[in-house]
Amino acid sequence: MNVYQCGFAAVGLGIGRAALTAFVKLARSKTTAGTNQTLREDSWTQTRIAQSEARLAACEAWILQILRAMWEECAAGGAAGFENRVRLRLASTHAIHEAREVVEICYADAGATAIFESHPFERRLRDMHAVAQQVQASAVHLQSVGQHMLGLKPPLRYI
Repeated sequence: MNVYQCGFAAVGLGIGRAALTAFVKLARSKTTAGTNQTLREDSWTQTRIAQSEARLAACEAWILQILRAMWEECAAGGAAGFENRVRLRLASTHAIHEAREVVEICYADAGATAIFESHPFERRLRDMHAVAQQVQASAVHLQSVGQHMLGLKPPLRYI
């Protein structure tokens, strides 16, 4: 289950990264309707790009940190501990949701350009929503982690 959830998070983060890369490229040359200003000159666009980068990078780093700890546990004792499995569940589910937000931001900020099949935005949006509809993004995982944090016993099938 850990590999499965991590794999879905990786796919989501990859889609988010591809959407952000495409948006940065678009923002360098696309002008805002009715102006001569490019999107890259717009302070709101600059802020949203920076926030999106922080979201993706933070999720990637968090998952890698947990995987390193799990690897060390496995190397030392043969199995990943429950605490790190809970942490990975939370990080993976969170990453999918954050990646979806990044893709939605890129899609919205690309404007009408995003609706055309000749640009990557509409496909990235569909792909990301397909990932986010899977069980790995379910809010039940967040509930399970919250139960654990509160001293309750979550259903093991979700961890």
